[in-house]
Amino acid sequence: MYLNYIRLSWLWITTVFLLIGWPNNVLANGRQRMRGRFMVEFDHLASDADAHRDSKILLEHLQEKFPGVKLATPRVLDYKLMRAATLQMDVTKEKLHDSIIQAAVDTGLATAIHPLHSTVNPRKSGVITAAASPAASNEVLHNSPKIENANLLMAHAMTQVDRIHEEYNNTGAGIFIAVLDDGVDYMHPALGGGYGPGYKIRYGGDFVGIPVLTLNEDGSSDSKYDNDPIDDCYKHGYEGGHGTHVTGIIGAKSENYTGVAPDATLGVWRVLDCAGTGHDEIFVDGMFAAHEAGADIISMSLGDPRGWSETIGAVAAERISSAGVIVIAAVGNEGAKGAFTTNSPSVGKGVISVASFNNEYTLQDTILVSGIEDAFDVSIDDDLGPLPNGADLVLGDKHTGSESDACELPNIPENVTGKLAIVQRGGCTFDIKIQNLAHAGAIGVLIYNADNTTGILTLVTNNATVPVASLSANNGTAIVKAIKEDESGVKQITVSGRVVPVGAAKMVSSFSSIGPSYENDFKPNIAGIGGMVYSTFPRTYGSWKVLDGTSMATPYVSGTFALYLKALKDKKQEQTPTYMLEQFQNYAYKASADDPSIYSSAYRQGAGLVQVYDAIYQTSHISPGSISFNDTANLNRSQTLTIFNNGDSIAWYEITNHVSISIDPYNQTSDISAYEFNSPPQYIDNGTAHLRFSRKTIKISPGSSTEVQVTVTPPETDPKLHIMYSGFIEFKSKLPNSHKDMTVPYIGIVGNQRELPIFDTKLNCIAADRLYELDELYTFDRNNESTQFVIGMVFTTPSKLIVFRLYDYGTKMELGYALKPMKNRYRDDGSKARIGTDLWDGSYYETLPPSNLERTLPVPQKHEVKPGKYQIVVQALKLFGDPNNKNDWEDWTSNVIQVV
Repeated sequence: MYLNYIRLSWLWITTVFLLIGWPNNVLANGRQRMRGRFMVEFDHLASDADAHRDSKILLEHLQEKFPGVKLATPRVLDYKLMRAATLQMDVTKEKLHDSIIQAAVDTGLATAIHPLHSTVNPRKSGVITAAASPAASNEVLHNSPKIENANLLMAHAMTQVDRIHEEYNNTGAGIFIAVLDDGVDYMHPALGGGYGPGYKIRYGGDFVGIPVLTLNEDGSSDSKYDNDPIDDCYKHGYEGGHGTHVTGIIGAKSENYTGVAPDATLGVWRVLDCAGTGHDEIFVDGMFAAHEAGADIISMSLGDPRGWSETIGAVAAERISSAGVIVIAAVGNEGAKGAFTTNSPSVGKGVISVASFNNEYTLQDTILVSGIEDAFDVSIDDDLGPLPNGADLVLGDKHTGSESDACELPNIPENVTGKLAIVQRGGCTFDIKIQNLAHAGAIGVLIYNADNTTGILTLVTNNATVPVASLSANNGTAIVKAIKEDESGVKQITVSGRVVPVGAAKMVSSFSSIGPSYENDFKPNIAGIGGMVYSTFPRTYGSWKVLDGTSMATPYVSGTFALYLKALKDKKQEQTPTYMLEQFQNYAYKASADDPSIYSSAYRQGAGLVQVYDAIYQTSHISPGSISFNDTANLNRSQTLTIFNNGDSIAWYEITNHVSISIDPYNQTSDISAYEFNSPPQYIDNGTAHLRFSRKTIKISPGSSTEVQVTVTPPETDPKLHIMYSGFIEFKSKLPNSHKDMTVPYIGIVGNQRELPIFDTKLNCIAADRLYELDELYTFDRNNESTQFVIGMVFTTPSKLIVFRLYDYGTKMELGYALKPMKNRYRDDGSKARIGTDLWDGSYYETLPPSNLERTLPVPQKHEVKPGKYQIVVQALKLFGDPNNKNDWEDWTSNVIQVV
């Protein structure tokens, strides 16, 4: 299934190499800085703040100062919390961009200038081929199946949502939840069948405006505004559907399905295109639009794997959260890549970061064949769309059951046209069988195993163009026999499903990203149901679907916060988002590790799975709701917890330390000095921290509070291993009839994060043709742009700041800075793909220039170097490093560069 959220592999690409071409397989593709495109912020606190006016003044000034440069402000953000405009500069005039930015700063209008990025979400479901595309209308092509025990799919018993619905009739009415995603099929009956006043989905808009976001040759984008958030991706050969699934988890309601907050008011803002692509400006625009529309909760099943809280998305989310809005975002689906894989904006200060737990039940696809009473289990390839419900099924070979079904076109019967065809495995590849049948007119293919087993065949296809499903040998043989015995040689299928238990139920999903943030903040904060989630899907692709991801956990948690807000509203009470999160954390359900006596790591599950009934109606409260002790070099050894008794009876607790498994983050089989992340992560049970409590038991009178000081002694593990320990401080109630147990999760790291190496492998100078080794003399001809180069780097450890000092090779004298610095770099994702700097053009700055993330400082003048030999020294600031301490930098020196 998808790992759907904007999962965004954010790797910067140097701009000019897009013109002359990257060296093959040298630098990573992925997140891409948009060429010549920046967001200029104006003063949003000014009494006469007006982004439209300021952007017009700015553009007129710049056009007058740079008459030969094409300039535009295609998007203006005029919100209370952000007044800004997109500034697009002609990419063919790139050498003037610094001067243009400085001119913008000099006007006094700009309070900040941010570079913008395009992003790519590597969704599993991509373009649908013409042969597999649904009809060019949004009619219901596949009715939702009647599923016995469908209520088990909704997971509400796991989270106490069912109790809130049944005992208090609280379904979130009057609470406004905004969803930022790729649109929604609001005509879906379970989502209200319409959009606008009087409908469930009342607010929203399309901030993308086109099927797929692209950058034009001049660097501009054709994105535009539209008030309609409909997901019509099927019209353009894309499946889409992510936003429809997410929205349904919150608010869908049908005969056999109820969302978490089915009566909440919804708004959907389309900020991703049909391929899962987004731009920073669109995403930020959507956030502030949702805020100004009056959203109580903003739910974002998107993000990028950069664990810094300074990214523009995280900053925008923090600004909205500070205004009292509950902002909830997915932690990410990169758990298999190890520690420090949390996503922005979920790492933003005040943003609620959501991990994923597995559902208890899921749906096994089945088909009913006319004339046969029992259903047959099938595995449907989601990439190719659903099987056509109600279609006719025929034999796909004149000798079906042979060892080479559908391997030869002459052996395919003529009656497969317009029908599903069933064939046996063997004789040729799956792709050949499927291509031959599609060529003959089949609208889908069933393939069954050749072995006499009950297991469903596993299909691997690369070029299939029609829907495909697989069956076991026994079931396939039974269906073939029934078709042969039918005089017409045709059977009809009905697609359905049956509810089956999940093997790893109520456990943390394996894909869920692992904390903490790069600043060692406690992330993720809380968990929802994200593994094996059944929800709405566009009607053209079956109406209902099971998907996995923190994308699914995020709307689930958003729905529970809506139930909480509704309960507060009914009681005429108000609480801060921080207080509400703490209440959810205090009463969350903790998943165990393989050993039931040990909890799974808090780095994975946060505080645990939401228990909304307890969060709303339990009257004791602990603040803060989580603790980060940091690493042992920056140890926050003692921290204070405040326990409130907001009830009308005495609360009495015993305090204990319930440890969780620890994470061994680095691969010990390789050179430990390289600090390559374990991928998948490795867990140990001998990294236990000792906690000392100032009080072992506490009694709190009604309406009173007390404090407990917690002091940690980290585990006695080798500091060089950087073991990541965690656990849960348990407040065991001695009066459980009136006050339930509470917990506070904690995290910490043994060792000094500042000692971690930044660079994974040696760096290289990279020209258009190849990598250059350090012992090679590199010749740079300023009259030949093809000899310009970048420095390619792989970051094992994140770094806040990377600078590029230029030295005269002969005199060893420092001249200044060869390139602008980089800020907020992220850890390698396991691909070892190099991240490229800007191109070096043979010039330098005498003083440190602002980075591309810090454009409001005056940019120092650039000077061209004289012909001669030079070297560039790359310096990366270590985690928690002091920029003024030379020991907190890691250095690398380039080849000798001969400038001619």
